[in-house]
Amino acid sequence: VAFGQLVFNKSEIKSELSSWLNRKANFYISKQKYQANNKFLVVKSDINIGVLGEDFSAMFSSSAGNLTSYKFNGIELIEEVPQLNFWRSPIDNDLGNAHHIDTAQWKLASLYKRCVQIEYAINTEDFTKVQRFFGENGQGEFEAEKLKIRYSYELATTPKSYCQITYTVLKNGIIKTELDYQKVDGLTDFPDFGLIFTLPADYDKISFYGLGAKDNYADRLRGAKLGIFHSTTKDEIEPYLRPQECGNHCDCRWFEVKNNLGYGLRVFNYQRPFSASALPYNPHELENARHSYDLPQIYHSYLRCSLAQAGVGGDDSWGAPILEEYLVKNEDKHFEFYLVGI
Repeated sequence: VAFGQLVFNKSEIKSELSSWLNRKANFYISKQKYQANNKFLVVKSDINIGVLGEDFSAMFSSSAGNLTSYKFNGIELIEEVPQLNFWRSPIDNDLGNAHHIDTAQWKLASLYKRCVQIEYAINTEDFTKVQRFFGENGQGEFEAEKLKIRYSYELATTPKSYCQITYTVLKNGIIKTELDYQKVDGLTDFPDFGLIFTLPADYDKISFYGLGAKDNYADRLRGAKLGIFHSTTKDEIEPYLRPQECGNHCDCRWFEVKNNLGYGLRVFNYQRPFSASALPYNPHELENARHSYDLPQIYHSYLRCSLAQAGVGGDDSWGAPILEEYLVKNEDKHFEFYLVGI
């Protein structure tokens, strides 16, 4: 039975409906709480801009050129700055048709970038540019309802290409995240287009509302169904003879990773579904392993959010390319989603 975006199995309707009503009640209580105080504190220092809200804090660095800290309920949720990701660990079909060779520049672009411009806007849509550091136009504390920070990057491609990440801090700890790319002639299609967030390894419990239960791709969707699914980062690893890309889920409305205590990070966009995965290895670690025993000890959980990932192809495994309609083409792109602690 389906009611708009709510999907229920017949046997689950009663329990799910009760749970839904409880969530609606909790949402109403939370909404009243946050309507009482819509503002947060912004502290602009020489190097960093810090944000302090009722239950959250964030730190943006002009030195690192990215978001460097995001805490919710006092708990740090990111262990590294968010990473641009235009790459996937080559699958067997990629090796057969040399897609990984044709698109290799996007691996370099995922690993190496230079921050070339920083802009910020406090309670306004008009950005202020900085040459090097936030504090060069003065320091201070501000009460704000909205903060925007945009980082522009030069990517390690030939010819040169550029992208921008824009973070918009909203009330109750939500951060709208936008990734933009302007087409550069002479570059290939993308294996992937998105961002990776690095969390502690014990954040390994996955829940998502999207296509499941098993992983699926743009050209492998017919066996998937829309629903709410639960898994773990380890269970999302497929036991291929040679480690490779796995665990992707298309058409996600929300995707969250939590620890045993229920704390974690949720990414969501209810209007524009996206692709996502959470694995104990990043794409480069998977690619570097020839067999599963070559994989490193698990130190992190990697939450990947993507506008799209290329299809897996497979008309044959010795040269047939990915069909044209399932490529992530080199064209202007805009990807947006929201993240919030839980």
